[in-house]
Amino acid sequence: MRRLLVLSLAFAWALSLPAPAQLAGGDIMFIGYRGDGSPGDVDAGDGFAFAVLAPIPDGEVIYFTESRYTGGAFLQSEGDLTWTNTTGGVVPFGQIVIVETGSQSKGATPVANVGSVAFVGTLTWSLSQSNEEIYAYQGDIKAPTTWLAALLTDGNSTENQPPAEVISFLVDFHPTEPDADLGMYQGPGCTAKAACIADILDVASNWVLEEENGADCCDANGVDYPGDFLGALPVEWAGFDVRLSNTEARLSWSTHSETANAGFVIEHRYQSSSFVDVGFVTGAGTTDQPQTYAFQVADLVPGLHAFRLRQIDLDGTVRYSETVEVEVPTSSRLALAPVYPNPFETEATLTFAVAEDADVRLALYDVLGREVHVVFEGRVPAGESRSIRIGGHALRPGTYFARLTDSRGGVAVRSVISG
Repeated sequence: MRRLLVLSLAFAWALSLPAPAQLAGGDIMFIGYRGDGSPGDVDAGDGFAFAVLAPIPDGEVIYFTESRYTGGAFLQSEGDLTWTNTTGGVVPFGQIVIVETGSQSKGATPVANVGSVAFVGTLTWSLSQSNEEIYAYQGDIKAPTTWLAALLTDGNSTENQPPAEVISFLVDFHPTEPDADLGMYQGPGCTAKAACIADILDVASNWVLEEENGADCCDANGVDYPGDFLGALPVEWAGFDVRLSNTEARLSWSTHSETANAGFVIEHRYQSSSFVDVGFVTGAGTTDQPQTYAFQVADLVPGLHAFRLRQIDLDGTVRYSETVEVEVPTSSRLALAPVYPNPFETEATLTFAVAEDADVRLALYDVLGREVHVVFEGRVPAGESRSIRIGGHALRPGTYFARLTDSRGGVAVRSVISG
């Protein structure tokens, strides 16, 4: 019986210990702050926002305090709260978490757009309009084991001496706008933790800061908190490659994680022409798991071909990948690429190339073999190509054939469908 009692007490003591830290410094970064609520109300809207720069497992807890840190410890003067991932899954890279705290002393209840938040401890949480700070960490109330991030609205305060472990992840308003009561990151989107941190720390270039002296919501510089956040950082790219197989370009790309990713438009550029859309691949939506994708573009004419991806969020936000290129060698005297788009209604593009100097003629024929439209007629130098647009208004709906010929009897044919 005594042994059982000892084991039971040891188990209860173990349950009371704080959970071991799962995150590292910079895995979250502050990207928003608002402490400008009107006196007399619950300061609705006051709070902060952070970007997730590493996947956060379900059930993970992060502590936040607005107490100052000096002499190696927090001053026991201001409040604390916890944010917990209660989504039932992993919160992925790029997710923006907006925490609305209000003032605890005025009866506010904190809320978050992702996960859940709660006031903890015996001290009162109430963000002010000057000399404010927020520290994020894991561990226990005012007892950090892992520092994650920090934000200072007045970094010059002698009462704030942030520990060395958090300096590399510290957003400081002071050099740009001391005591700003609203701050929003409005910099570029980013796809990797280190790059995101560097952009977020550049307060002078990538933030909008305002000091409104008690106004309920700041809009002097044209920002609306939190509505003007760029949204989640959608895709963490892992790679984009193109390989040539005969005259077919085989594109492949992968991502480390995705947030609200609708998909990828594949864009193609031939020689010095403009990019055109040649396909679409649906994205994985929101996931913290690696994803791989592939797409093929067949029957490329000789010459230099460039490809890029236009990644689209579910809200319509667009970002571009790097551009990759492939060179198709000349293997025949005449080359006629597939018509794109095909079928078409308003406009399509015909592209052809020649290996030798040639007088060529490109024309459209109906299914009875009658010529209905001359697309191009003239001399083309060796190794050059032409891309020519045709309008659907000039053709009745139906099937046609594009026929490319030269003076030596060479022929290349493609089908064209007008809708």
